Formats: sequence, structure tokens, C-alpha cells
Amino acid sequence: MKNQNFRNSMIAILVTFLSAQVFGTPKAIMSSHYMELWDYEGLTFLQTMIHEEEGVVQNFDSDFKQEYKFGTWSDIKYAIDNFDDKNRKRVLRSFDYDLKKMQKFTERLIREYKSFSPENISDKIGDLLKKMKIRGDKYSLGQFFAIASGAGTLIVIDEDNYFYNIGYQDGEVRSGRSYGATELHNANDASHLMYLRELEKFLKADNDYRQFYKAIMDFLTDTDVSVYDDPSFNKYGEAVLTDYITVYTAELRRHLMKDLHPYRAPWGNDMTEATFLSLFNVDSGLMMLGGDLKKASIKNHWALSKTGSGRSGFGINRQDRRELQSKISNHFRYHEDSLKRVSIQKIDALIGKNKSGDVYRGVMEFLNNRKNLNNPYRVESVEDELVDAFVDFLMLVHDNFEEVVEELYH
Repeated sequence: MKNQNFRNSMIAILVTFLSAQVFGTPKAIMSSHYMELWDYEGLTFLQTMIHEEEGVVQNFDSDFKQEYKFGTWSDIKYAIDNFDDKNRKRVLRSFDYDLKKMQKFTERLIREYKSFSPENISDKIGDLLKKMKIRGDKYSLGQFFAIASGAGTLIVIDEDNYFYNIGYQDGEVRSGRSYGATELHNANDASHLMYLRELEKFLKADNDYRQFYKAIMDFLTDTDVSVYDDPSFNKYGEAVLTDYITVYTAELRRHLMKDLHPYRAPWGNDMTEATFLSLFNVDSGLMMLGGDLKKASIKNHWALSKTGSGRSGFGINRQDRRELQSKISNHFRYHEDSLKRVSIQKIDALIGKNKSGDVYRGVMEFLNNRKNLNNPYRVESVEDELVDAFVDFLMLVHDNFEEVVEELYH
């Protein structure tokens, strides 16, 4: 009977999963904390984050302590099918992939606990797991049951792209998780490695790189996601951009917990600098690792700490990555051909030049500068020129990567 239950559950799950792939992104689970990014167009994304009345941070903080009623079994079952295969398995394995067992757990959760907040749901889930002698992950289940019950902040990019955000505790940079949904995958807490694999695949294919990088800059400087309305922007570009926005939002929230200090949780900057540099990395096949140029995949922008601390992420190889960024930047800043100096000279005039000359870092530290917290309109006066100049620079590097490589080896 147990094997039959397992088989039936997996068949139902597979049918729903395949349907989602055929018919596009499933309808999002609604939350009382809800944002549509196009409503914020005209603000930098940092402004969208810190907007006092209805910004991302305000929604995250309000949601964290808000009390919600546990959803019905129908709500929970719908949510199972709303997530991707990885997260679906993460939830179901606690119940031996038996939906009836999960239903009993849900009904008892509703009956005995009635309500929760994202702050305390993991403890309530853990308490019931112990009572029912179920070996499960109270943290993963807590996030899942919270979102399924209408908690969290739902941020909509367009009708086919959105992301859930849950459990961000102000001051705790390791808290919170965000799940992005696209036409290519259901809601998924994209890891840095997953994002880099997607990005590498996109950059190796024949895609419009200018359009993609301009879309990132438009998002950062203007919360402008109108590229999703452009029929020429394909679903692969949409998926990479949605996962970028999802992860970046999470990392910028953490960076804001440290008041945008350039060396304290600047993981959104790291991720974005790596994203910008990745076009050169893919063109050349080269990365700076351990102080040397090496043939490598861009997946190496993510790394485990060598200290044994267990830390990982985009920040581990920051020093190597920024050394390469500086070399590329200065190659064009001091180029003998005046036409190849134009874009970087424009950027220097707009944001200034840092000590190393690294324009990738310079752009991100200009956009995410603590000065912007008191003067959030600081970027507006230069945003259009900055977008054009920086995207021109990225395309200049792309078109001339071979001469950059030649200089790097001399």
C-alpha cells in the first residue's frame, strides 16, 4: 500500500509538472504583501527597495512578524505543484512522498496551531514533526507552508515572471529565501551555481547581449522591466534576467542590513560585477583564479572558502575577479585609439574613477552607495548616460576581447 501511495503521488506530481512546462508559468500564490515592479518605474531599484511606504524592505519587514492563518489542504496541494521539482522533492521527502501523510500533517497543523508568522513558523512546524515522529526539515517546510498560506512578499515582473520572498529578518544577513518563477521553471530558489549555469548557456548561444545587459542596467537605474514586453527578448533571456532579479533582490536586502558598506555583505554587487564580466569570460574562456589567468567556466565566479569556514558565494573570488576587471578597464582607458577610450571616459566623467580603475566595480558602488540612502535621487541626473556608456563599454570589450587577451599575456 505504501508503494502504491508513493507511485500515485509521484504520477500526480509528474502530470502537474509536465503541464506547467507545456502551458507556461503557473498562476502565482497570492499574498497580502504584493508588488508589481512596473509600478516603480522611474525609481532606481535601490529606491524601490527602501521606499518608506511600500518598498521591498518595508514589505519584507512587515511580513516577517505578521500573523497568518494556516492554509487549507487545497491551498497546500496547489502550492506543491507551484514549485519546481527540486523544491517539490524537498517538501515531499519529509512525508515519504505520500500525499495522504502530508494531508494528515496539514490538517493537524491547522487544528492545533491555527496561525503563524514567518518569524515563528519553523518552530511550530518542528514541534508538530516531533509530535508525529516525522523526520523532516522544519526550515524548508516552514518556508513552504508559509508561502502556501499566503505569507511572504510576491513581486511580479510580468504575467510569466514573478518571485516569492519569505523569512527576511532585519539584521540577520543569512536569513530569508527568494523563489523565482519563469516560463522555463516553476518557483525555484535559484542557487548562485544554477544562475551561473543559466547565464553561461545564454552567453554561449547566439543571443542579443546588448539587449540583455541594457535590461539589467535599466532595472538597476530605473526599475524598468519593459524589456519583457519586447517580442525579440526570448524566453531564455527572460529566465536568466528573472533569476538575476530574484537573487539580486535577496542580496541587496542583505547588503542594506549593513547600510551598503562596500565590504560588508556586498553580494549583490559581487553577483552583478560577475554577470557583467562573464561576457568577456565566455568570449575568451579565461578567468582570473588564484592570481593567474586560467581556462575556466564562469561557474567559478562562485566558490567555497579555502579557510574551512564553510562560507561560499560570489565574494570568495572577489580579489581575483576585480583584478581582471581593473586590467580590462585600464586597457581601454589608456588605449592608443581615442575611439576606444570614449565609453570609459564617459563613465569616469559621470561617476568618477576609483583607485584601481575598475569600472565594473565603480558602477555598482556608485549605484549602491550609502550616500544614496540620504539622497536617493543622486543617480537620476546621470542614469540615462550611464546606462548607454556602460553598455557600450561591455560591447566594446566583447568586440575586442582578443586584443585584451593578448595584452593580458604580455
